[in-house]
Amino acid sequence: MTITLKTLTPLWTGGADGKSDRLHETGLIGSLRWWYEALVRGLGGRACDPSDHTCNFDEEKYRKSKATDERQRLRDAGICDACQVFGATGWARKFRLEAGELESFFDGENVLLPSGRIHRWTDKRSGKPKQRAGGWYVNGEGRFGETQLHFTFLRKMNLEELQLPLLLIARHASIGAKAPSGSGVIHASRDGAPISITPQVIEQLPLGNFKRGSSLPDLRDFFFAKLVVDVPNATSQTWWTRIGGIREAVAKSVTDNSQNPPARMQLPDVTRQLQAVVTKNVIPLAPAVRNWLRFEKFKSLGKNQSDYLFGKTSKNDNIASKINVSHAYSIGANEWEFRVWGWLPCSMSQAVKLDRDQFLDELKKTLESNNWSPVLGEAQLQPRVTSWHARKCNDQDGQGYLRELLEGGAS
Repeated sequence: MTITLKTLTPLWTGGADGKSDRLHETGLIGSLRWWYEALVRGLGGRACDPSDHTCNFDEEKYRKSKATDERQRLRDAGICDACQVFGATGWARKFRLEAGELESFFDGENVLLPSGRIHRWTDKRSGKPKQRAGGWYVNGEGRFGETQLHFTFLRKMNLEELQLPLLLIARHASIGAKAPSGSGVIHASRDGAPISITPQVIEQLPLGNFKRGSSLPDLRDFFFAKLVVDVPNATSQTWWTRIGGIREAVAKSVTDNSQNPPARMQLPDVTRQLQAVVTKNVIPLAPAVRNWLRFEKFKSLGKNQSDYLFGKTSKNDNIASKINVSHAYSIGANEWEFRVWGWLPCSMSQAVKLDRDQFLDELKKTLESNNWSPVLGEAQLQPRVTSWHARKCNDQDGQGYLRELLEGGAS
C-alpha cells in the first residue's frame, strides 16, 4: 500500500538526537501508534501503555487459547489490541514502513517569534548584565513537501484499519512532534484520491467494555476545532506581517512594556526566512494563538492548571501541552485555515482541579469570539469556527464520536 503524503505545515520527526534532518520512519510509526491506541481505548478496547512493556507474547497461552478468532487468541496470549498491530516483546509489528524524502522547511537561521517579554539577568562570571528576547522558534529543519509512504504488510490485516488513524490525523489533527508549535498538518491520498474508509471498518475494529476515565489518550477525551481567516484582497499580501510575534520579527525589534522603563532589543533580520515560509503557503501563527489563549483569555487559571493545559519546560519537570495549535495553511484564494485540537482527559490529578467540560465550553466561546485583534493585529480579521467536535465526560459512545469525526457529523 502506498500513501502520498503532502505537508500543509512543516513535519517534525526527530531521530534519537532530536534533529529532523530527514523523514524518520520511527517518528511516523510512533505517532500512528499513539493515535491507534487512542482509537482502541475510545472504542472500549484494550491498549496498554507501551512505556510499561506489559505486553509479552506467550506462545503456550496462544496455543492453548480456545478463542475462535485471532484477535482474542492474541489477547489470551498477552498482546493487547494495539500491540497486535504495532508489535510488542515476542510479537513483531504487522507492517514495515518506508518513507521517501522531504525538503527542509527553509534554509538559514531559525526564526524567533518574540512573545513581547525580555528576560534580564547578571552573568555570574563577568558580572555584566545580559538579556534575551523570549518567544518561540520556527525551525527550518522541519520537513516539507510531498512524498510517498510505502507500507509492506508482514501479516494479514485490514489495510483500512491502518489508514484510519492517518485519516483522523489528516482531517482533524497532526502527525509527528511539535504539534503545539504548529507542525504536522498533512493531506494524505491514495491512487490520486484522498484516503477514505468504508463504514464497515468501524464495525471490525477492536471493541470492548472499558469505560472512559483512563489517564492514557482516549478518543472520547479529544476535542477538535478548525478556524478559517478570510483575508480581504487589499491586504492579502501583507496581513500576516501584523500577527503577534511575526510583527516584531519583521520590525527587527521587540519592546517589553511590563518593565519600568520599558526594555527594548534589536533582533536579527529574518525577512528572507519568513518570505520562504509564506511562499510555501504557511503562516506561522501558532505561537500567537497559544500566547493569547494562555496569558490573556485564560490568565485566571491557577499555575498548575495552566501548566497542565499549555505545557511546561524546565530542567527537571516537563509537562506536555494538552492543547495544540497548528500554523495557518492556505485552503483557497485568501482563505487560511488553522486547527486547535487536543487531548483533555476527564480523569485529572487533584493538583489540577479543572472542570474539563466547562473549560472546553469556555474554549469554544473564546474561539468563536470577535476579539482576535491581539493575535492578528487587525480588528476586521475575525476567524470563523468552521467545525467543533467534543464529547462530554458522561458520554461513553466512542463509536458514535468516531463516525462523527469521519463522516462530518455535527459541527
